[in-house]
Amino acid sequence: MARSINENTGGAALSSKLKKALITRAVGGKSRETVEEYAFCGEESGLKLVKRKVSTKYNPPDVAAVKALLSLDGGGLEDIPDARLIGERDRLIAEMQAEEECDEE
Repeated sequence: MARSINENTGGAALSSKLKKALITRAVGGKSRETVEEYAFCGEESGLKLVKRKVSTKYNPPDVAAVKALLSLDGGGLEDIPDARLIGERDRLIAEMQAEEECDEE
């Protein structure tokens, strides 16, 4: 049987950890990755570290994580009044037209 997160012991803590992970993924950011290469140097020495490479990777924001966060919060575009959405749409259209006019000049 499937149980929800809150039915398990420590469900609130798990739920907050999942929410933090979703926020991190939705926002994006940098992460460090370490790759280590070992070589066998004989019976006495065992394995010896030959090379270590530390790289920084950029993780772009994830739209699926943003959608999941919106659905978890119970909010979304449905809660915003239509007049406000139309006003925002008009503002963005005007801003795009102003940028196009600047590009043409």
